[in-house]
Amino acid sequence: MHIDGSLLGILAGILTTLSYFPQVIKTWKTRSADDFSSAWIVALCAGLTLWFLYGIYIKDTIVMLFNMLGLIQLLIIAFVKFSAKRRPRKKYNGISDKAALN
Repeated sequence: MHIDGSLLGILAGILTTLSYFPQVIKTWKTRSADDFSSAWIVALCAGLTLWFLYGIYIKDTIVMLFNMLGLIQLLIIAFVKFSAKRRPRKKYNGISDKAALN
């Protein structure tokens, strides 16, 4: 069976990008990203940026698109993480964010 490389890249990109989505939604709703390591956020942000730049270099729209989408989602988490100390946390389904995680 022959699988087109572009199709494989698109499927991988869709699955990878969708994997961030539930966490982004939960982080946004609870206004808490305490469990995310700052080092992880910075390292992944740098990695996704480099993958995006590599996609530009090799002129691969699929690599550029999905890494940019992943970067946008990660930047939302980073925004919540690094701005959380300035704003009070919201409750998640009527309970505190710490209780929602248990």
